[in-house]
Formats: sequence, structure tokens, C-alpha cells
Amino acid sequence: MAQTILIVDDDAGWLMLLGMMLQREGYTVKKATSGRAALEALDLAVPDMMITDYTMPGMDGFELCRNVREMRGLQFPIIVLSGRSDDEFVQRAKQVGANEVLLVPITAKVLIPRVQALLASATETSEVSETRATETSEVSQSSTGADMTEAKDEN
Repeated sequence: MAQTILIVDDDAGWLMLLGMMLQREGYTVKKATSGRAALEALDLAVPDMMITDYTMPGMDGFELCRNVREMRGLQFPIIVLSGRSDDEFVQRAKQVGANEVLLVPITAKVLIPRVQALLASATETSEVSETRATETSEVSQSSTGADMTEAKDEN
């Protein structure tokens, strides 16, 4: 099943271009033209990744990131696209929950490898978490079973 990427940008041209880049690589693309529209899309379905422009009217990319992380508790990778890449900007982006900041204008040659790397990393992290949760559950169940056996032996 194709991974889904939500693209958020108030510029219809960039939405189309980014969408084409990602669709060519086999990703399913959902689009939102504002931070508010992105939050509405997230209420319907959680994507595997979000790519958002920083500069948008109303809710900027940082406010959107903060909302996704803090208010909704979602942990998928987020890329912020911006004309800025100074250390202070990148630091602030990471503080609000972005995984990466990429400079615009951007090409598929730059975007696609970053998308692939972040999605691969997120998948590995998810698999490790699921494995640990399963192991913890199994240990918990087996110790509960042992406790029950000991309780029967005492009677």
C-alpha cells in the first residue's frame, strides 16, 4: 500500500508541483491550502508524513507543527519548506516538531531522498516500538500466568 503524504501550501502552483514529484515516486498525495484545512484533513485520516510551507496566511507552518505535535499528539515526520535555513530558524522548526527544514525552491532530486529517509526512519522506529510493546505485553502476561499458577499451588 502506498504511503500517504499531506502537502500544505497556500500556493496552488507549489501544491501541484510537489504533488507531481511525490506521485511519480508512488506516494499517495493529499493536499491542503492552509493550516486550518490541514487540521481538518488530519481529523479525517492521519498521513505517513506532512510537508508544509512555512509562510502561509492565518496559521504558519510552525503553528501547524505545534498543533500536530502538542494538541493532537501525532508523531509522523514533518518537513517544513522555507526560504530560510539559518540556524535559529532550523532550531525553532525542530522545537515545534519539524523533523527537517528544506529550502525552496526545491527539486525532486533534493526532496525525494529526504522524504524516503524520513519515512524509512519513521517505519523503523514504529516497528521497534511495536516489537517492544509486544514483548512487554508477553512478559506481563507470562508473569500474570506464573502468579496464578503459584496461587493455585498454595491452595
